[in-house]
Order: sequence, then C-alpha cells, then structure tokens
Amino acid sequence: MIFKIDVPSHLVFVNNRTGLFEELKRIILSNAIDDVLIITDEYVDHMISNEIYTFMSGDLKKRVKKEIMRSDRIAASDDLAAKHKDNIFFIIAVGGGKTLDVAKYIAKKLNIFFFVVPTIVSHDGISSPVSVLTDEQDNKVSLGTKIPSGLIIPMDIIANSPKRFIAAGTGDLISNIYSLRDWHLAVEEGKDTINNYAASLAHISANNIFLWRMLPPEEYFSSEYIYQLIEGLVFSGLSMAMAGSTRPCSGAEHKISHAMDKLFKTDFLHGEQVAFGSIYSAYLHRHKWNELKLFLKEFGLPVNVRDFNLSLDDMVEAILQAPAMRDRYTILEKNPKTPGEIKEILEEMESA
Repeated sequence: MIFKIDVPSHLVFVNNRTGLFEELKRIILSNAIDDVLIITDEYVDHMISNEIYTFMSGDLKKRVKKEIMRSDRIAASDDLAAKHKDNIFFIIAVGGGKTLDVAKYIAKKLNIFFFVVPTIVSHDGISSPVSVLTDEQDNKVSLGTKIPSGLIIPMDIIANSPKRFIAAGTGDLISNIYSLRDWHLAVEEGKDTINNYAASLAHISANNIFLWRMLPPEEYFSSEYIYQLIEGLVFSGLSMAMAGSTRPCSGAEHKISHAMDKLFKTDFLHGEQVAFGSIYSAYLHRHKWNELKLFLKEFGLPVNVRDFNLSLDDMVEAILQAPAMRDRYTILEKNPKTPGEIKEILEEMESA
C-alpha cells in the first residue's frame, strides 16, 4: 500500500533580513499569491514582522493583512479562522511556538498553504503536523494540523535569540533517542507497529546532536551546531508526518512533561521538561543516562528536580501520573515503579 504524506516544498536558510525579504519575494511572485495573512506576536512584530508587512504591501503591492496573536486558545484561533475564511490564500507565520501552533491550526481549518519563519527553535513544532493549544479548561491539547508548506530560517535572528531556546530545542530533539526505544519496546511487546522510515529519520536527527557531546562545550552554540539542530528539528517533524502520529518523537519523557504541565503548570519550556524526562527514561532503559545528564547540563538545561523548584515528592507524583497522560506503551508501563523506588532513582540521578 502506498501512502501520501505532505512535506515542505521549501527549506531555505537565510543569513540576514535582505535574504529573508528576497526569498519571500521569490515565493510570493513565483506562485502568483495575492492575499496574504501574517500571523505574529507583539514582540516579534516590533523585531521583524512589521518590516515583512511593509515590504509585502509596499514593494510587492500585495493585499496583506496582519494579526497580532494574543492568545493560543482554541476558541480565539477559531475566531481568527472565521474572520479570514474568505479573504486570504496564504499564511506566513513569524515567531515562536505559540504563533506557529495557531497558524498551523488556522491553515488546517481553512485548508490553505502556509510558510513559517521561526524566530526561535525551542522544539520540533517548527515543522510538525501538530498544534498544542489551550482549551476552555486551561488544559494544553495536542491537535492534528498541517505540516508547513515551507520554512524560511532566519539564521541571524535565531543565533541572537536567548540561548535558553536553543538549549530547549536540544532537549526536545535528543528525546527522540528514548521515545524510539519506547516505540521499539512497544513493538516487541506486540502493542504497536512501527514505520521504520519514520523511526530512522527521527533517530538520525537526534543521534547527530548527541554526538556533539564528544566536542568541547564552547562549540554547542556555534552556527554549525544551530544549523544541525534546526535540520534535526525539521526532520523530526517530517518523521511524525510519515508515522501519522507523534510516536517517533514522544515517549515516556513526554508523558512526564505532560504530567508536570497538568500538576504544576510551570513556566518552564517544553524542551526543558522533556530533557529531564529523557534522563529518567534513559535511566530506566539503562542507556547512557549519566552521559546524557552531563551533556544537557552543559546547555544550562534543568537536569535535577530542584532546578524546577519542585520537591522530590512532587516529581514522584508527576512520574506516577505520567502513564495516564497518553495511551501509549513506554518504559513506564513496562517497568512500573513504586513511589519509594521512583524517589530512590531520583536521588541517584540528583547525586550524579
């Protein structure tokens, strides 16, 4: 049986604003696009989006609308989609995760093409067919949406973004190693089937980043590292599209992060929480958890429970609740632990 999947038609890295504007011009003119909606947030609008709006409406003489995204709620996104259902053909999303998630959701709802211009790379949502939005009960909900039609990567903006975001992107990408171990485990137990192509793409993306542990830490935020990180995050999104689910990139470590969201509603980034969950998962899988912790620590990521301003008992409760976060077989189900056993593991992890 042959399956058809959508993949981005463009993946272009640009080094400055001139390169960004020229690439947008090429795309808009070559595809005869007239009605464009730019979705952004207030901070990014001041940084770059307003320049894009002025360039497209002025130099290109296109009908351009701009929406400043003020909420990632599903209801607010539905309102935006209804407002523009008859007057746009193309969306350009400029910003970080929440902006891209809203744009993906609207593009899916209106069945139109969209490009993303990510200004930070804190997780693999830059190219995944998933949006994480907020429902009426203030819960984060993962929704199947559209993979971007294309990505334009402004390397100068991303390289100058806070290092925290690049570190979080590292945490999210490297978690593929352990989500894939969970996937293979589920297959061995007869509880899932696997798409080897998707699994290979997710594995290569993450393993290439983990190999950087062999290099001096001062290399970790270099332009070469950021380029490889972005490539890996894009390929992670493609692996999910191939698999038809988030399975290649989401296992026990994501369940722990979701439980932390539910219980504590922390201000930590998704990739930061997933990084910690990966260390715990690596411990259960008996796979290089010490090396992983040391590598992630070099990025300034939270690698101990205390880094989240939580007690050991708090994290024990999150790990106990994690299996219920998603109906997906992982090492948490294969190797369940009592509260006392979890606490002992966390204490050992803290002391390393």
